[in-house]
Amino acid sequence: MPESRLHFSGRVRRALNDENLQRALTSAMTGIRGRRDAGFADFDFTKGREDLKQRRRANLDRLPELARQFAERLEAVGGQVHFAANAAEARDIIGQLCWNAAAEHARGAGVRPVVTKVKSMASEEIELNPYLESLGMEVVETDLGERMVQLTGTRPSHIIAPAIHLTKEDAARVFGTEPTVEAIQHHARISLRQKFIEAVVGISGANMAIAETGTVVLVTNEGNADLTVTLPPVHIALFGMDKLVGSYEDAIAQLRMLTRSGTGQRITSYVNWITGPSRSADIEQSLTIGVHGPGEMHCVILDNGRERMRDDPLFRDALTCIRCGACSNACPSFMAVGGHQFGFPRPTCPTRSALSATPVRRHAPSTSRFRGRSSSTGDKAGSPCASGRCSACGKDPRSPTAFCGRARRSRGPWPGRRSWPAALTATEHRNLAAVANRSRSSLPAWPTAPSPRRPSRLSESPSQPASTLVFPRVSGAAV
Repeated sequence: MPESRLHFSGRVRRALNDENLQRALTSAMTGIRGRRDAGFADFDFTKGREDLKQRRRANLDRLPELARQFAERLEAVGGQVHFAANAAEARDIIGQLCWNAAAEHARGAGVRPVVTKVKSMASEEIELNPYLESLGMEVVETDLGERMVQLTGTRPSHIIAPAIHLTKEDAARVFGTEPTVEAIQHHARISLRQKFIEAVVGISGANMAIAETGTVVLVTNEGNADLTVTLPPVHIALFGMDKLVGSYEDAIAQLRMLTRSGTGQRITSYVNWITGPSRSADIEQSLTIGVHGPGEMHCVILDNGRERMRDDPLFRDALTCIRCGACSNACPSFMAVGGHQFGFPRPTCPTRSALSATPVRRHAPSTSRFRGRSSSTGDKAGSPCASGRCSACGKDPRSPTAFCGRARRSRGPWPGRRSWPAALTATEHRNLAAVANRSRSSLPAWPTAPSPRRPSRLSESPSQPASTLVFPRVSGAAV
C-alpha cells in the first residue's frame, strides 16, 4: 500500500500516546544537549564547523581521485577494495566474503557461522542483517544499543543512540535480567564474549576513510569495535563513498567536531585507525599477514545514489553531513515522537528525511531506503514534510537544501509555508507542539550559528568528465 499522510498521522498519534516511548525519550534526551554544550566550552563551534564544511566540500570535488587513491594505498598493504553501485551489489559482495570465510574457518558441521557487527548505519541502509541470516549466518550486533534493538525486533531510532526509544525495562525483558543498567551491561558483556571468539567475520562501518594512507577510522566508546575488527580472521568495512577524506588533517578536523557534537566528549574512549590486515616482520624481518588480528581486510565502498546526489546542486551539500546526530538531538519533532515515525531503514530527523526521500535516492535500483521504505511500518515511506522550520538544529530554514526534498518528491513548486502538521488534525497538532515545547524547555540552549572478488577499479568513460565516479556493475563476474 502506498504511503499517505494518513499513515504518517497515525504513526505520530501512536507515538504521542505511547507512554513508554515518551518516558524513554524524555529520559534519554534531557541531558544530551547539556553534554554537547560542555564539549564545545573550550572549542569554537562556528569556526570548527566552517573549516570542516570547506574541507568536506573540497573532498567531494575530488571524490573520484580520493577513491582511486584509497584503493591503491589499501591494496599496497594487503587490503582489498570493492565498489558497490547499489544495495544489492553490496549485499552480494559481503555475502560472498562471509560465505568464503565460513567455509575456510568452519567450526564443525551443522554449526551456524557467527558474524559480529559494529554499529553501522550503512548496513541498515542496505538491510544487510536479514540477507546474511538468509544465507545461514548468525548475525550478532555487538554495540549494546544495537543488541537491544536486535533482540527486541525493532529498528535503530537514532543515528548515535540506536536504542533511544527503549527503556531499561525493555532491555531487561529481552536479556532476562534485572532492570538496572549494571545488570544489563554485565549480561551483555558475558553473553557476547564467546560470540567475539567464535566469529569468522567482523563487520564494521567507518566514520572516515583516509585516502592518503588507505586507513579506516572508527570512533566508539564501548570497546566492542576493537574486538569485532581484531579477533575474527576476516574484517569487512562497509561505508558510503561520502566517508572518504583526503588526509589525516581532514580526519582530525572531522573528529574534533564529531565527538563533541555527537556525545559531548572531547574524544571518545576508542578511536581506531585501521590500515590493512594484521601484519608483523618481527621474525627475521619477514612480513607475515594475519598475526594476532585479521588475515584479510575488505573495504566495500557504497554508492547507492550518492554519486547522483553529488551531481545535483540541490542535494550535493547533504553529503557533507558527518552523521553526528546533533540535528536529531535539537529537533523538537524528533524529541516528541522519536526517529521511527519519519520512515526509512536508517534513523533520521525530519530535515534529513526530506533529503532521504528524494527521487535522486528513492529511485536508485535495488535500494529500499531510497525507494522510501519505512523503518517501522514495512513498505511505507516516511514524510519529508516533518520539519517545522524552527532552526533549532542550526540549519537555515530558508535554504533550498533543507526542504527541496519535499518539492522534489511532489515534483511541484516550492512548498512555501505549508509544512508537516497539515497531516495532523488541529488537536493532534496542539498535542505534538505541547510535547515538543516541554522537551525543549528542559534542555540547555543550542549554540547559535546561522567468490571473493578482486578489488574493483574506478573507470572513466571518454564521454564523461573526469570528475564523474563510475561504479562498475558486478553481477557475478570478478572485476
